[in-house]
Amino acid sequence: MKIELGKRIQEFRKRFGNTQDDLAKWLDLSRASIAQMELGNRDVDSVELERIADFFGCSPLAFFKDEPVPVDALRILFRANADLQDNTELRVCVSNCLKLGREVSNLREILDIESGLDPTILYELKVPANKWEAVEQGNRIAEQERRRLEMGHLPITDLVKLIESQGICTGQYEMPPDVSGFTLLEKTSGAFIFVDEEHPGVRKRFSFAHEYGHVIMDSGRAVSVSRISESDDLLEVRANAFAASFLIPDEGCQEMIRKLGKGAPSREEVSVYDGEDSLTIQKRNIRSEQSIQLYDAARMAFYFGVSIRSMLYRLKNLDYMTRAELDEKLREETGYAGTHLRHLMMEKDTNDRLDEPDLFRLTVLNLAFEAYRRSEISRGKCLELVRLARIDEVDVLPILYMIDNGEVQTEDKEP
Repeated sequence: MKIELGKRIQEFRKRFGNTQDDLAKWLDLSRASIAQMELGNRDVDSVELERIADFFGCSPLAFFKDEPVPVDALRILFRANADLQDNTELRVCVSNCLKLGREVSNLREILDIESGLDPTILYELKVPANKWEAVEQGNRIAEQERRRLEMGHLPITDLVKLIESQGICTGQYEMPPDVSGFTLLEKTSGAFIFVDEEHPGVRKRFSFAHEYGHVIMDSGRAVSVSRISESDDLLEVRANAFAASFLIPDEGCQEMIRKLGKGAPSREEVSVYDGEDSLTIQKRNIRSEQSIQLYDAARMAFYFGVSIRSMLYRLKNLDYMTRAELDEKLREETGYAGTHLRHLMMEKDTNDRLDEPDLFRLTVLNLAFEAYRRSEISRGKCLELVRLARIDEVDVLPILYMIDNGEVQTEDKEP
């Protein structure tokens, strides 16, 4: 057993291009200790194995599976983005989310629960040649995805539940200022979407839709980090176009415009046929009466669960306003009137109504409790998972007491 484990550790180390000194420094051991470990001449305790797994960004179970060494998503990310190497905050954030995702995958395997991303929802796309093509691809896939899900053109009320129904885990985590969210896509662990938990509800909804677009359109990338400073990247442009079209479908937008009595052409014409001849009737619409106002955009934003700014850009892309009109409305949106309008129509009600639930933490908690109840993991491991999911273990202890004793704890009992 020691020999096989040692060979597996060596296989991981060489696969990722690390030296024995690298691993020794991480474990606070000598290089000779690592050499003896890899030869199978030295025992590896559970704590050391856990730390070795952290070093390679995998689960301890990976060392006991007769499978190829998995490609580490975190290392791929920082190899492909050298400028992120020194971004400790982002590295810790992605690393923690990746570890949490893998823990969930391991728990599901332990409990024999089927999981994983349905490969039929992935779209094979070429990398767009320019921004125009990126937008076209994003819009087209959004329409196709709505048809596949049989959503029609109605607003999406439970976006997180919709995404999770496709076999994708979603989570929320405090992120660096420049990052709105990221996806992790691994064959062994599955697909995970994380967004910044500090953002307001409407912003998180857009981020969830944006990252969902990355999962189904960029399945060849193990990690996709959405950074605000890289919004003009072609794949980011495509994901943004997807999110806008997915949340605000063309037909739904057109229907809402009609209900507001707006969007009619400057001249309308109908012909009435009486059996022998036709009568042409014309109507001229006053331009100022048909123009979209900021409060119209706010009403539509509330309906679709997006920000006023997102709604304005969508209206421009659907040709309901000119570039000059968009610029004017954007200035109004950031001004005195826009501030009060957001307060009236968007701020509290919308964020409360659209603040997507963090189902991922509940999933971690549920799986950890069940694995502990079946004696598949220790109490210490269960509490470690609770802390990793950033849940207060004080709230968890009564549940563990109940599991240990097979009864519901009364208020006068102490765990």
